[in-house]
Amino acid sequence: MAEQADEKETGKEKKVVKKKATPKKAVPKTSTAPAPVAAPTAVSISAAASVMTGGGSGKAAARKARKGTHDIGLGVKIPDHECKDHDCPFHGAISVRGQILNGTVVSDRMTNTAVVKVERNHFVIKFQRYEKRTSKFSVHNPPCISAKRGDRVTFIECRPLSKTVSFIIVEKREDKATSSPDDKAKENK
Repeated sequence: MAEQADEKETGKEKKVVKKKATPKKAVPKTSTAPAPVAAPTAVSISAAASVMTGGGSGKAAARKARKGTHDIGLGVKIPDHECKDHDCPFHGAISVRGQILNGTVVSDRMTNTAVVKVERNHFVIKFQRYEKRTSKFSVHNPPCISAKRGDRVTFIECRPLSKTVSFIIVEKREDKATSSPDDKAKENK
């Protein structure tokens, strides 16, 4: 057993008091037999199934559990046609957030993807004039909307779906885009 020394100072002389360390108490050994297991309940089975399938108890699991059409909450019209696309904001499990933009579909030749052109006016301070600027976005085109070339659409930002696609078309707008001279030439051929 180890001994410890405490020094106490009283006046001018020092006293050394030796204390014995207290021994540690022995911990009783527990039995190695396994504890009795209760029969599995329906709740524990469903919880185990959700863990095995990757489902949780959060928002993602709630979205996976939803069936049918649901409103995305931004005041856009829900499409009449129902699709089985996983990346559809109305019938799938993807959520939308961020920018809301309007544009014209330039190309719809890719599978479930369209290229949308957005025009905006930019003010040039030096000349006190506006100039037109355009941007092209690759957007997901759900089968329930299936926007075609020339359609005016509203699209919203979402999580990245691929290297270039981070937006989803959520609505076809009623107003048609004005046709360009190139479109008129193609129609005449």
